[in-house]
Amino acid sequence: MHLDAASPLALASHGSTAAAMLGVAEAIMLATAPGAVILADDFGDQLDTANAEHLAARLRASAGQLWLSTRRPEVARAFEPEELVRLTRRGGVRAWHRLERPADRRAIRAMRQLHTQLLPALTSPTVAITEGPHDLVVYGTVDRQRLPGAAPLSAVGVRLVAAGTGQDGGIGEIPVVADLARSLGFRVIALIDRDKAEEQTIKQLEASCHVVVRLPPKTAIEGALLAGADIAAIRAASATLTAFLNQDPAEGVPDTKVVDAVKHSLHKKSLHEPFLDALVEETQTPPPMIVDVLDHVATAASTSYSGPAIIDIPAVAPPGVAVPS
Repeated sequence: MHLDAASPLALASHGSTAAAMLGVAEAIMLATAPGAVILADDFGDQLDTANAEHLAARLRASAGQLWLSTRRPEVARAFEPEELVRLTRRGGVRAWHRLERPADRRAIRAMRQLHTQLLPALTSPTVAITEGPHDLVVYGTVDRQRLPGAAPLSAVGVRLVAAGTGQDGGIGEIPVVADLARSLGFRVIALIDRDKAEEQTIKQLEASCHVVVRLPPKTAIEGALLAGADIAAIRAASATLTAFLNQDPAEGVPDTKVVDAVKHSLHKKSLHEPFLDALVEETQTPPPMIVDVLDHVATAASTSYSGPAIIDIPAVAPPGVAVPS
């Protein structure tokens, strides 16, 4: 096979991707027969992301009828949302799930989250939906930092996603994404702050989600990130933010106001990742309240979970909480 300036390379040396591409190309040639019906299992497993989507789209356009099973979200992107059928098995029960064409503005808004949030979680039984990208970053980073001492959420089939990828997020968007996720057969857990009054929203969340995990009253993700850390550790971590800011948020601030100053800066400047890395390096342990949330999510993801539908995280989470077996 000729590779432009890289010169020819023996086909056997290309590996599985080239062979898979040629196999699909053969199917595309055969699909030119009038009314051809094509069935393929595990489509795209050996293809790169771009060609998985491209070749699935070519097959869809040329075949009379096309049925593909896949674990690749890129393959699903080649189809209209209502053409997707998701198969599930939970608690010994097999089921299939199919989306309907949006019939109102709320459904249209929800469908925008399909490709960005839910298709990457295609093979996960459970999605845990955060309010937005800041929450997603904090929970996702701590989830990785717990290794090797504790298993990440992926070990129990949970994928973290956000209700929106920018300014369109927030607690009010979680039910929108949750309803879409449930229609696809996901088990749905919501992770929410309690920095604002949300009684009406809580009712909507209860109706849309299987379980809701919420932080203590008047606690946003920045407060949960700092909970349990002493002032000296917070100051040391805050000092590293001068790589991104003109001034250390904690510099010259009395100890009694350091937490509020750092929380405000993190929220306003979106510096959760570097601060979290510095704080963990300083304390040598992930934030205990965030770990407590992740442990409850892992427990609630089980089909045998029989606890409360709303899990309230205590004001100061005890360190070293283990995930129940």
